[in-house]
Amino acid sequence: MQSLALSLQRIRSLGSDDGGDHDIKHDDDEGVNRLHGFVRADMYKDALRGTVRPYQQHVFLCFGDPGNWPPIIETSSSPTLDLPRLLAASLKANKDRLPKKTLFNVCQGSAGDIEALKGDVLVFPSMIKFKDFGCHDINGFVAKVLTLEEDWQQARVEQLDGYHIFVCAHGSRDMRCGVCGPALIQRFEKEIGFRGLDSTVHVRACSHVGGHKFAGNVLIYGKDSKGKFRGHWYGYVNPSDVAVLLDEHIKKDQVLYGLWRGEMSCAEQ
Repeated sequence: MQSLALSLQRIRSLGSDDGGDHDIKHDDDEGVNRLHGFVRADMYKDALRGTVRPYQQHVFLCFGDPGNWPPIIETSSSPTLDLPRLLAASLKANKDRLPKKTLFNVCQGSAGDIEALKGDVLVFPSMIKFKDFGCHDINGFVAKVLTLEEDWQQARVEQLDGYHIFVCAHGSRDMRCGVCGPALIQRFEKEIGFRGLDSTVHVRACSHVGGHKFAGNVLIYGKDSKGKFRGHWYGYVNPSDVAVLLDEHIKKDQVLYGLWRGEMSCAEQ
């Protein structure tokens, strides 16, 4: 495991790309790819199915850029990371009172947008966004929304639609995610645009989700054609799988079981 923070821009060009658009890489980048990318020795080595522990809810804090995230964001003492640290601490302190087993991750904030600094919060399977979360009472949010499951009037609320794809790109936590994640995000953005899905399919980098050895790790959250929320996890995803995920999983509700790790175990309708 490497503790070196890699910028998203630098590592986007790394990794195998079976569909063209090969970037010219330096020898050191090729070496990084062989050790940590899609052609690494441990790629496809372990079984994927059953590697997601049961959970019923996932909370994401949109905050900053993955190139600046420390290895463990939730316990960082940096004053610039107070918001993710305090939210993680509140969730941990209240975990026995939460009616649903809840996961927490940080995901990429929009560059140049206020959420990159103040942090929007996304909650699944509720498919709700709480805007500018940093302005509000963290403990109140956890108590009111996540524990009592009541409405909360202290933040602007938006209902999410479409599909939300989270790709682990936490390079300072593990080089495999730092190399594979940005390459997958780049391919997702390209294929989403090519299919005209920009308004319905959204992709973001996220922090460590567990299972570095399964990089690229991809989570796909959204409602299927029958209106049922599904939260699926995929591992060992490489750029050539991206088009298949969009065409089969998102367009046809077909799970790719060869790459499937598991899913959210309790879904809302």
